[in-house]
Amino acid sequence: MRVISGQAGGFALFSPKGKNVRPTSDMVKEAVFNMLSPHIDGAAFLDLFCGTGAAGIEALSRGAKRAVFVDNSKDSITFTEKNLQHTKLMPNAELVLKSATEFLKGNKEKFDIIFMDPPYSKGFIIPVLELIKSTGALKEGGLCVTEYPASENHEVSFFEVYKNKRYGRIKVLIYRALREN
Repeated sequence: MRVISGQAGGFALFSPKGKNVRPTSDMVKEAVFNMLSPHIDGAAFLDLFCGTGAAGIEALSRGAKRAVFVDNSKDSITFTEKNLQHTKLMPNAELVLKSATEFLKGNKEKFDIIFMDPPYSKGFIIPVLELIKSTGALKEGGLCVTEYPASENHEVSFFEVYKNKRYGRIKVLIYRALREN
């Protein structure tokens, strides 16, 4: 696992052993960030269920102004901090040890891009998308990236589908926040 592109491109990232964290593969991460590239420069990026921090680190490396990393696992926050220090991207990062729902309920910031790759088959995606919508965490026109098993369906009507791609057993669905009437 590595940073694909940008100022920290090529840096290897630290990852825990075992199955508690399932980092996005380099191939999928590269494809997703190529789709996001027109929107990253200067963006406020939220990495929910951050794991090792790979998504937020990729965003910072490619020019995001700021990234907030949220996970309820102390080990994940520790690995994310280690990876941010290793890539020298810590100055533009904020680490938050909370669940995604707890963070969103207390959050006042609006993000340009939200990336969420929760534990598979745990039922997190729809409730968290609903919370993102109800709290206004995603700016108008902002993008929300979801990654999940291709066997599942998580389409919602309150966000517009921007991109919908399948990579083997993984599906990536990118939503765009609709303009409020």
